[in-house]
Formats: sequence, structure tokens, C-alpha cells
Amino acid sequence: MRAHSVLGEFLTAIVPAAPGGDAEIWSPRFAERRTREFLENLEAIADATREAGARFLVITQQIKSRTIEPQALRGVTYAEEVERVRASLVAGEIGPGKHGPSLDAGARLARILDTSRILLIHDRLVAEEIRWAKERGIPVADARAALDQRRDLLSSWVHLLPEANEIVAETVADVILSQTSSRAPDDAT
Repeated sequence: MRAHSVLGEFLTAIVPAAPGGDAEIWSPRFAERRTREFLENLEAIADATREAGARFLVITQQIKSRTIEPQALRGVTYAEEVERVRASLVAGEIGPGKHGPSLDAGARLARILDTSRILLIHDRLVAEEIRWAKERGIPVADARAALDQRRDLLSSWVHLLPEANEIVAETVADVILSQTSSRAPDDAT
């Protein structure tokens, strides 16, 4: 029993209750705040990269919501899954209050890690990430697009199988090589 209490205390410490509860973590305001925080971190990384004299490259990431069975995911694009999740949210099938009223730390963690909610935030975040990079002339290796027809190669909601890693590596290599070949010989560092 004591171990359960210690675990509960640990989860309470790392997963505090959201001030607005479920409604807040599903809100556009929450997604905007998370996106803004991400872009601020991205800007800091880009600055540190420039200060170090290195070149910065943005690599997008593919994720899934777990609402589609893995064997049925091949050929379902990221955008199609986002639309399915949005439709489920509008229909009230998912969203605030769908995980029950428990204030238990484990239940709060399940609500926070809801992959449908994360997919919707991710969709907004990646669009802003690409916009941010383009505005700054930073190259983008769009791994999300590269894997769009092979989303069955995600081994979890975010992790990749070896074949997917090969696709991502090829995508990144193509962008790096295009950047290298587009530089003038006297511009090389």
C-alpha cells in the first residue's frame, strides 16, 4: 500500500492538475501556449547553433493518435487522421471529460497523454514550425511527409521501426546534400 501511495505522490508531483482541468488541456489556448513555448525553444536552439558556427536544420516528426489500428494505418495520411480526430472531437466521442471524473494522479496522466489530444496540438505545432523555418531561411527535412504513406512503420504513437528510420535518414540526407551542393566552393566551412 505504501508503494502505491509513493507512486501516487510522485505522479501528483510530475503531473499537476491543470488549472482549467480537461477543458483547458483540450483548448486552442493551451495548444497555442504549447506551440509558442516550442517555438521559443526552437529559436534558442537555432541561436546556439549559429553561435557555435554550425548550420541548423529542422526535421519534422510523424506521430499517430492510436485511434486507427496499426495494420489499417498504411496509406492513411497524417492529415486524414487529424481530420478523423477533429471529427471525433466535434461529435463528442473524445475530448474533455471523456476519461472520467477521477482526480487520481494516474488518471490525470492518462488525460494529459491522450494521443488524440497530442495529435491535434502536434498538427498545429508542426505547421508553425515549418512556417517559422521558412521565414528564417532554415532548411526543413519533412520526415512527417516522407512517412505519410507508411505510417504503419510507427512502432508506438511516436517511435519508429527500423524501416521508417531509414526513410527519415534518407530525407535528412537529401536536405543536407542539397544544402551542401547549393553552396559556392569559397563559401564552404
